Amino acid sequence: MFIALAVAAVASVGTPLGSETSSAMSFNYVVRSVGYSLGSAIGGLILIPDRRSSETTS
Repeated sequence: MFIALAVAAVASVGTPLGSETSSAMSFNYVVRSVGYSLGSAIGGLILIPDRRSSETTS
């Protein structure tokens, strides 16, 4: 839901020039993609010790 609100905020604050709005939307997409990638990597790092402990006890 936050992502939808962020896109709406960027679109409403943008100037009438389409190039600036599309540039802001592209930047939003890049930041979102980097955030998802970092979140996945951090989640993997958190789960690695749990997986190793379950492999040694089996």
